[in-house]
Amino acid sequence: SSVLAAVAATHGTQAVLNVGDSFYEDGLASVEDDTFRTSFMDVYDPAKFPSLDIPWHGIMGNHDHRSKNVSCYFDPELRRRDPRWNAYIEGSIAFPSDDDPVLEVVLFDTTPFVEKYLNQAGAKP
Repeated sequence: SSVLAAVAATHGTQAVLNVGDSFYEDGLASVEDDTFRTSFMDVYDPAKFPSLDIPWHGIMGNHDHRSKNVSCYFDPELRRRDPRWNAYIEGSIAFPSDDDPVLEVVLFDTTPFVEKYLNQAGAKP
């Protein structure tokens, strides 16, 4: 996290794009899951690393789909715990804004297309 914070500070990073597997081994169980705090909020604490007080955009990965409650990733309560958090199964993000994009990132979770993950909670082809 200190290296990420240093890079973010040096380059004026405006957001973080997390490309899957946000929470090992089996994702989050609920919006109250302490793993969110110990693996995200504490590790990338903006009080300790001010350059990481920026939006985090995460696409689901296979470990996230192991959760018994994938929908909790998208629950507004999780964003109330940490407003930096944004989660997607699919979609796009325009940087710096939708009004004047310089870069558009398309997010697409391919986990549901892997047969062994099809029966896990939240996986939809």
